Amino acid sequence: MRPLVKTYIAADWENDLAAAEQLRRWNAEDDWHLSFADSHGLRRAKDDSPNCRVKKAVDNLLYGIETFVLVVGDKTKSSDVGSCRHCPNYNSTRICCNLRHQTDSGSFLVHECRQAVKNNLHVVVLYHAATVDKSKCPDELHDLGAHKPMLFLSNNVITWNYADVKSALCPTP
Repeated sequence: MRPLVKTYIAADWENDLAAAEQLRRWNAEDDWHLSFADSHGLRRAKDDSPNCRVKKAVDNLLYGIETFVLVVGDKTKSSDVGSCRHCPNYNSTRICCNLRHQTDSGSFLVHECRQAVKNNLHVVVLYHAATVDKSKCPDELHDLGAHKPMLFLSNNVITWNYADVKSALCPTP
């Protein structure tokens, strides 16, 4: 059996939850031969935390991670969830943080991507689609890592593309 690879899954959880959950199902079932430790199960910031605190928690989670997986869907690149302007501590009149933290217009996803690049992680970009469309990928990962579709079309039926996902997550030496 393959050793567990510490893996971080990033996704637009509102729109691509099904794809992220499919990764977790494959990982949980022995028949699929995927072996990764999903870092989201290790620690979480509280949902009511200021966005900067959540981003700091992400920074801490990404230490010790080997593989960064981004699930890309139709709205991934345009997601602004986690931007400071959505934080209750953001003062839009003065364009600053009431807690005197540095402000950041990047979403949680953009922040996660930047940290993956900064930490020089193995990057896997999985598209919640039957094709790879890099125009939907955040610019930070556009030209990095393996880009694979999570779905495929066969006889007019769309199914999960386990073979491509596994080849990206578990490359053979």
